Amino acid sequence: MKITILPILLLCSLASVSQTIPAAVNDTTVFTIVEEMPQFPGGTQAMMNYIQTQQIYPEAEKKAKLFGTCFVTFVIEKDGSISNSKLLRSVKNGPGFDQEALRIVNSMPKWVPGKQNGKEARVQSNLPVKFILPVSLNDTIYLDKDWNPSLKEYAEFFRIITKDNYSYIVYDFYIKTRLPQMVGMASSINPIISEGKTTYYDVNGNKSEEGNYKKDRKTGRWILWDEDGKDSSVLNYTDQTIKYERVSEKLPMREKPFDIVEKMPEFPGGEAKMMKFIQENVQYPSTERNKGVMGTCYISFIVERDGSLSNFKVIKGVDRGPNLEMEALRVISMMPDWSPGKLAGKPVRVRFNLPIKYTLR
Repeated sequence: MKITILPILLLCSLASVSQTIPAAVNDTTVFTIVEEMPQFPGGTQAMMNYIQTQQIYPEAEKKAKLFGTCFVTFVIEKDGSISNSKLLRSVKNGPGFDQEALRIVNSMPKWVPGKQNGKEARVQSNLPVKFILPVSLNDTIYLDKDWNPSLKEYAEFFRIITKDNYSYIVYDFYIKTRLPQMVGMASSINPIISEGKTTYYDVNGNKSEEGNYKKDRKTGRWILWDEDGKDSSVLNYTDQTIKYERVSEKLPMREKPFDIVEKMPEFPGGEAKMMKFIQENVQYPSTERNKGVMGTCYISFIVERDGSLSNFKVIKGVDRGPNLEMEALRVISMMPDWSPGKLAGKPVRVRFNLPIKYTLR
């Protein structure tokens, strides 16, 4: 049994915490983890850009309004080339997605190979390739609670896009109230790239956040509002860092948890200790083990001001693996108190997402 804890901002790479790294390297050994992991030329962002620019949405799936994510596994050879690519998971009724995901992976340039004991090694990697249905102006796009494309009956938000002379205008609304959730500018809609002024609203229609995007990243001064309509803080985003210019005294009492703060919460002892804690405490449920069910659970929780954990929930489960989700929730709920996140030197509530991967070998 192997249980893997993924980095919090996981996109593509998978990090194992239970497999012992073999000392020997030969021509046929295929590792899942090595001392120096392979890397797409230019890094993860370059790989994202490559997939985005190379992807061709299959016509049949486009007409059927299908969307979803394919998972592809492949081996990065000692010379960085790709081999042994195959599908781990398909999109239901979307064979065109499978073919396109494999085509993209097989067409990748050579990677920087992985190394074990200073020597190039063959390394297996898994990659999710996401297909988001192309949108047209004035279409109504339905989105679930995690902002993924959704059928109308499961949606919590809907989106309409219009265009002025210079850019696109994206309107997001709450399904239940039909009040705006966000109004923002974008330079592109396939995919959506935020560019310019953007305003977010709470469920009651009050402003909650406002500022500017540049190439899909927050930039410059952003203002945050409390539920009473008073601005609570001013944040300045510069070179991917955040400076807190002003924070009100009552901000730490704000009920809504933050997703990012000046000092993020931390498991006692750091990430390595957290990985070890989960590895030692997670038990692979026998039902799923006997059926060969594998996959990744994504658990969300809040690190409170005193470091305690609350509001545990599964934000993405494993098909045919309800016990995997329950086991992940059980172990995370057992965690000791964390070092709380801080904003302007004061403890605040922070939302934290943790993926846990179950793999049988």
